[in-house]
Amino acid sequence: MKKAIKHLSIFFTIIFFSCIDNYQTTKSIPGYWMIDNISYKKIDYKDSLRYNMLFFEFLDGERIVKLPKTTYSNRVISKWNQLEDNYILINSSNKVFDGKFKVKYFDDKERNLIGAIFKSNNTTIEAYKLGNDYSSEYE
Repeated sequence: MKKAIKHLSIFFTIIFFSCIDNYQTTKSIPGYWMIDNISYKKIDYKDSLRYNMLFFEFLDGERIVKLPKTTYSNRVISKWNQLEDNYILINSSNKVFDGKFKVKYFDDKERNLIGAIFKSNNTTIEAYKLGNDYSSEYE
């Protein structure tokens, strides 16, 4: 009996923390993100950006992301969705930003900003959340 209770406790702890990660990602993604570094197929792509901003938002019940104009693509408004844990899916005609991204948050104490690494099979983006609507979640 004690072993069953122990296993249930571990199970519910894992479920609880998975829900917290999912909630934090859903809550923290919307807003303005400044792209600090970006690579596509392991090639630096930052100089190809016309501006270095991503805009994640909810609009009329849909999750949209405004992607920057690049040397190879016009500015695109795409859809994004929360997947399990710390993953988002961006459905875009811009191949650089299209795909499933793992989101890993970090605190940059020097800049006093919260950052995230968005990593897919082909693209890695290091970006920082602008505004003060996010940092209080991690204090």
